Amino acid sequence: MTPIILYHSRTGFTQQYATWLSEDLHCPALPYRERGSIDWFKYDTVLFGSWFHAGSVMGKSWLKQQLPQWKEKHVILFVTGAAPAGEAQTAAMEQNFTPQEWAQLRAFYLPGGLRYERMGTVDRAMMAVYRRMLRAKEGPDSLAYQTICRSFDMADRAAIRPIVDCCQAL
Repeated sequence: MTPIILYHSRTGFTQQYATWLSEDLHCPALPYRERGSIDWFKYDTVLFGSWFHAGSVMGKSWLKQQLPQWKEKHVILFVTGAAPAGEAQTAAMEQNFTPQEWAQLRAFYLPGGLRYERMGTVDRAMMAVYRRMLRAKEGPDSLAYQTICRSFDMADRAAIRPIVDCCQAL
């Protein structure tokens, strides 16, 4: 197995997981902006890390363009988000890909968090609207509302174990 990790990170959670995976798998981890400089023929396993933005996997259009060329590669997708891992996150990932694309991927969701201090103005504004809606719907004392009122970090190195195991089994 000759893996490479390409990650798309905005607030640092995907980058953190990519770094941990790189250490455990002894392979390079490169940011998304460097995707054009990679000699993809050198690798038989591609780990693509990204994050959810309003239910969409960032960078998915690029990944979808690569999948037909990567039929002989193992493609592993890991996506971070601000929610704990669960069926809803897996379903959200599935909705981003066709059944044919989904069949070519092994996918994992990794809990990240929120870092308001690293978000752009538009994202912070979107979160403010979402907080207002959530407060009106569930109340100011609800756990969901209280959770998104400030930055938090759920990243856990142990969460990469299934991905490492998957890679080592290839």
